[in-house]
Amino acid sequence: MTASKARYAHIFDRAAADHYVEPSWVSQRLFEVERFAGTIADPACGWGRILASAQAAGYPVLGLDLVDRGAAERVPGLTFQQADFLRDPIVLPHPCAIICNPPFDQVESFALKALELAHQVAMIMPVRRLPAARWLQATPLRWIYFLTPRPSMPPGGHIEAGGRIGGGTQDYAWLLWDTRSIGEPGVRWLMRRRSRRDMGERPITSVRSRLPRSSRSRNISMIQSLALYLANRTRVRFRQR
Repeated sequence: MTASKARYAHIFDRAAADHYVEPSWVSQRLFEVERFAGTIADPACGWGRILASAQAAGYPVLGLDLVDRGAAERVPGLTFQQADFLRDPIVLPHPCAIICNPPFDQVESFALKALELAHQVAMIMPVRRLPAARWLQATPLRWIYFLTPRPSMPPGGHIEAGGRIGGGTQDYAWLLWDTRSIGEPGVRWLMRRRSRRDMGERPITSVRSRLPRSSRSRNISMIQSLALYLANRTRVRFRQR
């Protein structure tokens, strides 16, 4: 029997208040490929990594969180509000875009609340949850960006304690909504490193329909197929952005 090479990938215990920290490249790359209007608001800002990337990309930033984790000290010039995004009255500047890494058990609640407050919304979601996310059919979902390689998202306490950060154990994607979008959502791959090779979209449907939203059909089975594809690691041709 041939010995296999050990691979370090840790499965963490549930973090208090679901404080998991994404690597900075996840948001840095998003701001390189997408444009947003106005202030970037993160309603689950944690340490402020997404807002630091937004600020570096030239956006004014606003952070909110149920727990004050010191984002204002980590991101100079950040305006921070300690608030419960789902329960407290939230007043945001106009225009603004809401971008965050929400508690994964509350992605639906965060997304629907965010879409009441902003035209543009982007949130991280585990890919394995997409097949069951039927609520997406009724939302103006525009893009799904699969993150590659798998990002590791350890609890903040693990990082603060000097714990080792290995390879990721789950696939994640950015979900992007735009309340002014028409047509079916599309899918792209978002790489950690930039490449000169172009990456165009592989639409979820064969064409992006230009029908008015009232007559659009958002077929969740296509998202299920994408999730199964990613899980099975099927090799397909695509262009890298």
